[in-house]
Amino acid sequence: MSKLSSNEVATIASETMRSNKSSNAVKSVAASVVSQANSPEKMTSPKKAKTAARILQDGRTSEKSKIIAGSALSQREKRG
Repeated sequence: MSKLSSNEVATIASETMRSNKSSNAVKSVAASVVSQANSPEKMTSPKKAKTAARILQDGRTSEKSKIIAGSALSQREKRG
């Protein structure tokens, strides 16, 4: 998949939040991504980053969920 814009990722995240098929973990990370879409100063919390990492490691994760999790991780709070 090619690189997506912030708005495209936010759209995918928004659709995921409304889906009955998405897990609560994915919906939680998707909410973080949506809130950051137009607020570049917002960062993904360490707790959400850990959830996003677990989503990426799960072999059953859909492509859209991977996009959402990757976006959340790319905007995580940096240590130190």
